[in-house]
Amino acid sequence: MSLAERIGARAWSRRGIMGGVLWLVLTPFAAVYAVAMHIRNLLYDIGVCRARRVAAPVVSVGNLTVGGTGKTPVVIWLAEELERRGLQVGILSRGYRRQGHGVRVVGALGQRLVPPEEAGDEPALMARRLRATVVVGSRRYAAARTAIRRGADVLLMDDGFQHRALARNFDVLLCDRQARPGDRWVLPAGRLREPRRGAMRADATLVVQREGQVPDPSQNGDATKTVRGDPPCFTATIGPHALVLVDGAAWMERPLGIMSGQRVLAVCGIAGAQSFYEMLRAWEANIVGVLEFGDHHRYDRDDWRAITTAARDVDLIVTTEKDLVKLEQFPFAHGRLLALRLGVRVDNAEGLLSAVAAAIDGARSR
Repeated sequence: MSLAERIGARAWSRRGIMGGVLWLVLTPFAAVYAVAMHIRNLLYDIGVCRARRVAAPVVSVGNLTVGGTGKTPVVIWLAEELERRGLQVGILSRGYRRQGHGVRVVGALGQRLVPPEEAGDEPALMARRLRATVVVGSRRYAAARTAIRRGADVLLMDDGFQHRALARNFDVLLCDRQARPGDRWVLPAGRLREPRRGAMRADATLVVQREGQVPDPSQNGDATKTVRGDPPCFTATIGPHALVLVDGAAWMERPLGIMSGQRVLAVCGIAGAQSFYEMLRAWEANIVGVLEFGDHHRYDRDDWRAITTAARDVDLIVTTEKDLVKLEQFPFAHGRLLALRLGVRVDNAEGLLSAVAAAIDGARSR
């Protein structure tokens, strides 16, 4: 976690005297930011700023807050569902913390075309998991046109709720079932990317919880209270689905039960690593060691040596899929390195998918 992220987390939680002082210092900046975001959204709402349309329907998946709410698993789930319906899916991502600039095609037909450091963690993972065309670029309009030229007939915009320069036909807004510190204030005094009234732009909200998660009453209720307006609301649970083993160029699924009773070294470079450890323990993994790196960490050979040294007396090394796309380049003993694959279970999934499909059909019939 960077210094700015640590300061922000301390202020958002308002822990202790220092946390309270930091929050008070940041609130004037938050007020300025909130006004700026309100003006920006108003300019789009009244048509002064115009979103550009492309020759394919666009479905956005995003949220109001910084930090993970399960966007990547939900985008993967939605892409798989649309592919089952015979659609050629393109995924647009900005490629957070990637090297390089401009628009890049990360992968297509299940083949990754550029390394993770040039793609970003999540786009590299989606290129590994899906047959979709995955394109990164800060200019989503240019990325969208590239995906269309590559054959995509429907586009999923990952983390696109605030990116209003590209017109979309359907907005899915994700909310974390468990409210967290700072959920009621905009940046930098809180975690909100824009004032909560922005949620009224959503066509559907998806309230996400982790498997086994119990809401904390001390956090002032759940995060759905950040949503105003009345778009259709659905719920989803994200939890362990399988383990993934690198087998040559392929990733193979293995049952979660093979962790039971095994001595495990847990390795990860993600935000909120505690939930990862809890999932491993829920499947009776005996975690005897932990190597925790910063979010979006780029692994090098020194890291690989540290992992192999720490794993001398363990049965399995278990990481996340987001980390596996970066660790698979290193030589681990076959069957020793595994990744926890997450799955999404959406209640009334057909209702959400029908709404998305109707928006896609409506856009294509114009």
